[in-house]
Amino acid sequence: MLRSPTSIIPLMQRVYGEGSHYALFTATTRADAESQLGSHDQAIAELQTVREKQEDTLGAEHSNTLRTASTLGAALVRAGRQMEGAELLEATKRQQARILGVEHFETKATARRLTELRSPP
Repeated sequence: MLRSPTSIIPLMQRVYGEGSHYALFTATTRADAESQLGSHDQAIAELQTVREKQEDTLGAEHSNTLRTASTLGAALVRAGRQMEGAELLEATKRQQARILGVEHFETKATARRLTELRSPP
């Protein structure tokens, strides 16, 4: 039986625990999809909550926490909050470069998001 994306989060929380990195990673992925589909406010609220939980459980410099920060920055941009999103993306890219390295795929993904933001439409 296939599950809808919204039903997988409670399942992951029951199986792995609410603060597990599996459940939080899944919540980040779902919120990113929601943002891309136009549910900006809901996605931003969820990403902020996930990021706070990740900072508490994994630490502010964990790769999953940084991925969520990058995703949140992109969601803010999609919601029309370009300045706030760009600032978060810049800060996240600097942290990722320092912690993961400039060639790491997550650092490159954040850099791509910044390039797309600065490119004329």
